[in-house]
Amino acid sequence: MSPRVQRRPGGSSGMIVVEAVFVYPVVFMVLALVLFLGDIYYQRARVEAIVLDASIRGASQVASASLPKIAINPDTGRGSLDPSEIRNDPYRYIFSGTAGTATDEALRGTRTLVDELLNAETASFFGLAPKFDGRGATVTYESKIVRGEVSVEASYGIGVPVHKALIPSGEVRLNLDARATSTVTPMGELVRNIDMMDDLYEASGGKEIGDSVETIATAVSNFESAIAGIVK
Repeated sequence: MSPRVQRRPGGSSGMIVVEAVFVYPVVFMVLALVLFLGDIYYQRARVEAIVLDASIRGASQVASASLPKIAINPDTGRGSLDPSEIRNDPYRYIFSGTAGTATDEALRGTRTLVDELLNAETASFFGLAPKFDGRGATVTYESKIVRGEVSVEASYGIGVPVHKALIPSGEVRLNLDARATSTVTPMGELVRNIDMMDDLYEASGGKEIGDSVETIATAVSNFESAIAGIVK
């Protein structure tokens, strides 16, 4: 009687199991890395969006001093402004945030708002919420006479967790900065102030500013012509 020969079962199920042992861990590690990097970029984008929105808000409030005083009715969506709340600080935008003016008030309000938003709790898969270490945002206004710039800057850090066997602190800190600058163009108020000066000058018995400028320009032109004639 001849011995029976055992045949191996057909199919490739054993090969698939071996491949899965090597491939699946790599796939999971790649997915975890993508989520990790995405979380870091999300936290960065969140801070930059807050800083940019704060600079735009601050610039609009510096340009229009009464804007923060407008009360919005939540039912109708309409805004109203109490006349007693209107802030008229002529030429406040000429100086860089003089204390006590509407510009200074707008900057302080913007700084308070951006600090509240930055320090608010935020979702993070890996505990990568930005850390400000008690430092708030910096809000400044720089005057350029006919226009200005409101800048908002925030410095923060993101702690990347690392095994304590590699780093005793258990994290690597990424120090980042977010900065945004918005232009203030209070040309409407500048024109109104010039018109007011023109009215006051005319009411006091003087000529209109436009006529005075034309007279000066004519005198300068005549002087240049006289000098040119002498030179020739």
